[in-house]
Amino acid sequence: GGRRVQVCHSDQMPGFEGSWPGASNQPLHIAQKEKHISQEQQWLGRVFQLVEKRYADADCGTTIAAKLLFMSERSLQRRFKLHFQQTFTEYLNDVRLVKAGQMLVKGQKVSEVAFCCGFNDPSYFSQRFKSKFGVSPTQFVEEREEKAEEMTVL
Repeated sequence: GGRRVQVCHSDQMPGFEGSWPGASNQPLHIAQKEKHISQEQQWLGRVFQLVEKRYADADCGTTIAAKLLFMSERSLQRRFKLHFQQTFTEYLNDVRLVKAGQMLVKGQKVSEVAFCCGFNDPSYFSQRFKSKFGVSPTQFVEEREEKAEEMTVL
């Protein structure tokens, strides 16, 4: 036996506010917007997760991130800039530098921190760190130590 497909035509389509079990009572266009927001939030979550996992990898950048997110580099850059008003690379470097600051506070050496945070060159790391925080990594550590000493004296 062959299968039959029945096509129904309806003149009641314009607003399309049908209901079925488990459906919300919202009009379809609102539900679609919420789905879109949730898809964006899911995408952002994947981006944050990727950066958190890969910030220490010096080779990680836009090319690798785009491949891991199954999109073109151009799409990644456009979509990322739309959300954060900065490039993916700028964001990745900011994360790396914040992580570096946390590691320096714990007493790790500047060169170790540089490599652990995805920088192949400690002097380039120091330049980036200073441009972000206004002090070199060494000065950053010294200032933290001075503040800690002041607190123990008081």
